Amino acid sequence: MRVLTSEVLASRSCICGTGVRQARPETSPQGIAVRQAMHPKIGISHRDEKGWTVVEVHGEVDVATVPRIREYVSACIDAGRHHLIVDMVGVPFMDSTGLGLLVGIGKRIRTHTGDLRLVVTNPGVLQIFRVTSLHRALPIYDSVEAAMG
Repeated sequence: MRVLTSEVLASRSCICGTGVRQARPETSPQGIAVRQAMHPKIGISHRDEKGWTVVEVHGEVDVATVPRIREYVSACIDAGRHHLIVDMVGVPFMDSTGLGLLVGIGKRIRTHTGDLRLVVTNPGVLQIFRVTSLHRALPIYDSVEAAMG
């Protein structure tokens, strides 16, 4: 699995005069070309593979970035993508707001008879799931390939 480094992320985005990072034009979950504003600490993308939509998150998942992640994942769900894998290999930190986001996504997907799986490898982030016992409610895998299995 390829993890995007800060250099790769920087090569895919530009700094605008407003100080907000904007990704180069890409396709939205609805298939429309868009320019996405990105929080300086977060990168989000998705791809469809083997019947799953893999949403890759890079950066801290906290009170500042959760609204952006929620918006992105909601657009995927609204576009009919109900089998999601959230790849959090690039997430070095997550707070309780991030846990709430993932629980909410899981509930929303289940109303569509869908499935949510997580890929988490950071020991600190894994510990948050263990302490809260959310690893019992949200299936966690160590790779996207294992999650698809």
